[in-house]
Amino acid sequence: MSSRIHLIFSFVALLLAMFLVGCENADAETMVDFEQRESLPMEDAAWSSTPIIEGTNSDDAAKPEVAVDSLGNALAVWRQDSLDNSISIWAARFTPSGGWGSAELISIVSVGNKAWREATPKIAMAPSGRALVVWNERNELRDVIWANKFAPKKGWGAAQTIGDDTVGEAEDPRIAIDSRGNGMAVWEQGDSDDVSISDRSIWFNRFTPRNGWGNAEKVETETADYINPEIAMGPSGNALVIWEDDHNALGYSNIMASRYLRGRGWGPSELIEMDEFGSSININLEIDDSGNAIAVWELYDYNYFDVWASRFTPADGWSEAERIETFNSGDAVNSSVAFDPDGNAVVLWTQEDYPLPEEIWVNYFSPRRGWSGPELFERRESELWHPKIAFDSEGNGLAVWVDNGSETVSVWAKHFDAASGWGSAELVENDVNSPDIAIGPFGEALVVLRHYDLDGGFSIWASRFE
Repeated sequence: MSSRIHLIFSFVALLLAMFLVGCENADAETMVDFEQRESLPMEDAAWSSTPIIEGTNSDDAAKPEVAVDSLGNALAVWRQDSLDNSISIWAARFTPSGGWGSAELISIVSVGNKAWREATPKIAMAPSGRALVVWNERNELRDVIWANKFAPKKGWGAAQTIGDDTVGEAEDPRIAIDSRGNGMAVWEQGDSDDVSISDRSIWFNRFTPRNGWGNAEKVETETADYINPEIAMGPSGNALVIWEDDHNALGYSNIMASRYLRGRGWGPSELIEMDEFGSSININLEIDDSGNAIAVWELYDYNYFDVWASRFTPADGWSEAERIETFNSGDAVNSSVAFDPDGNAVVLWTQEDYPLPEEIWVNYFSPRRGWSGPELFERRESELWHPKIAFDSEGNGLAVWVDNGSETVSVWAKHFDAASGWGSAELVENDVNSPDIAIGPFGEALVVLRHYDLDGGFSIWASRFE
């Protein structure tokens, strides 16, 4: 009996040793690969060739977006208008080892009768590679909110409606996802089909990998004219939503916000910007891994649009809104914001400085020092528009923008090295616009673009910086 027990223990010990050796080897291989990729100097990186990722050149494609996971895999989504007057949502997947795969149809929005409002897909991706896409799609009566999900081992699911299709028009959906793959969609929706009633509300729906989508509900219940929501979600599943209040007494729009705590629900709505004589538009919202957030927007003061910002911390809530650019000779528009891994933020915007062409300006935020002050980021002889920025986990970043030149429209970029700062501007591609950017864990950046085709249409292209 004792010999049998001894044999059993010996066998179990052998299996355990084999398992530990295998784990050590796997960890060693992973570490070697990580070190090799991490050690690639940013000055050795360059833009790769630009393949077409649209399924056909006979259709017009628009509104591209891209997102990346923790291994550098990415998904691009876009809207496609076909010659038969139909609208559809498409996607393509990128892997570091295989490049871009074939384009896939993930929903037909409208056949033979174009949607009343544009179907603009929005995507969010978890570190695991799970992703959610939302868009507005028209049924027989009104626009409703739809979604599709992606899992790395299963691919795309079936598109489904996630909104309430019994009330007014729904539009401007946004999507966010946490580190576990739980997601939340928000959108604006009319309280009635009666076009004479302007009241609109902010709605939401939650997604979990286990149960899918829940029931659509309002973020707040009071009657108002709430529009253009933005959402950001931290790794733990807590979320922030901000939107425009377009219904104040004097007819101007203000900025409002609400916080969602996982397991508790929504807190009360609050004003984070209120100007009695100006309107706020173009909200951008980003959150860091600690749950701190920065919102930026443009406020019209009856002369020009100015860039304003407010910071949120879980301990103190929203800070007092402050203007972060100081020009008084032109509009400041197209603002965007991103965090680096240390919680510092960078805001880019287009600055009009009459009679000079439009320039790109920047302001940096540090949790210790606050805003650094506006600085010139890029100036050329042509107009520069729509800057966007992203950072990787090591603090390297990339900014892209549109150069509206006299002969061609192009997209340019600058990379940021965490050790040495910003590099010089580089051409990404000519005859393109509408860039969107995502940056992988090792500094490889992907930019999706809308390309002007020789036949007069548009297709979706992609460029890679590695």
